[in-house]
Amino acid sequence: GTMSFAKSTLVAALYAGSASAGTVNHGKMSMWSSTPDTLVGYKSEGSACKYADKDMGGLSAPTAQTPYIKAKKYCAVNRGMFGGGEICGACYRISYNGDQEQGLGRPGSDVIQVVDSGSWATFDCHMSAFNAITDYTTGFFPITYEKVPCETAAGGPVVGVLGSTYYVSKLVFNNLQYPVKTASVSVGGQEFDLKLIGGWWYVWTGGVQGKVVFKVIKDNDEVVTISGCFGGWQNRRTGDGCSNGDPQLKAALQVAAASLATQNLTETVKASSLRGFAPAKAETLRSGLREPAAHPSSNETVAFFFHSVVARPQSAKYPVGDESATALP
Repeated sequence: GTMSFAKSTLVAALYAGSASAGTVNHGKMSMWSSTPDTLVGYKSEGSACKYADKDMGGLSAPTAQTPYIKAKKYCAVNRGMFGGGEICGACYRISYNGDQEQGLGRPGSDVIQVVDSGSWATFDCHMSAFNAITDYTTGFFPITYEKVPCETAAGGPVVGVLGSTYYVSKLVFNNLQYPVKTASVSVGGQEFDLKLIGGWWYVWTGGVQGKVVFKVIKDNDEVVTISGCFGGWQNRRTGDGCSNGDPQLKAALQVAAASLATQNLTETVKASSLRGFAPAKAETLRSGLREPAAHPSSNETVAFFFHSVVARPQSAKYPVGDESATALP
């Protein structure tokens, strides 16, 4: 009957995969938190997509300097949408038409970026986004949503080093119009495919050295290349970042890091989370390698690299490289 159809439609909306661009879908939205450092996870693993991971410097991380993270216009999605992390970095326009069953809030719309999994509703949004869309501070709201291109900060795509050992590196990409579908890195001319693990990317390179070229294919099939990173692969360190050679972006990153280093990131009112349970299954499978390998591509761009100013131990294996822009011949 009508009720069964409505229930089936709601379940499909809650657990469907990520919507294609231009397709309007129906779902539910809840409020995640109002704290400014929700993504960092000082007492937890933080967000699954790792954009502001504490090991990379928290909110001063190279992958946290994007319009949506700086404005706190971001959300988690349910486990069905999150999948294996392919949706990380996707942007959606979420709209509320004023039809909440108790008549709460007022109609509104905003664009958000996906940064985490584990939502009870289709989207679990930071207060900044939730309030902009509903003019309310809590509850579940019926919404429509469609995938749209993300706005980006000046300087182009950013890759951050989430973790690094002699053989293995964990990497995060952000500041792209669309999520990363496949990625690879060339070190001294040797190609290595990256594997997606629950929101971040893994690569085993062994002890290779040399010039670095990242090649990324976004889920709209556009190709991005970032090169000249870290002053050589042997110099990479946790917290380092690399992006296109825009001096304004580099300056903004350095200012943000210096400013945040003097702040108490756990300040402000503590807000409850509607997602107070264990991380999504995809977030717990980080020891497995299960996503498609990347494909090499072309269209190289020159990039600069920078080291995070957040204090952390130096590694004897990886001396700090030149922090100035590094251009290809």
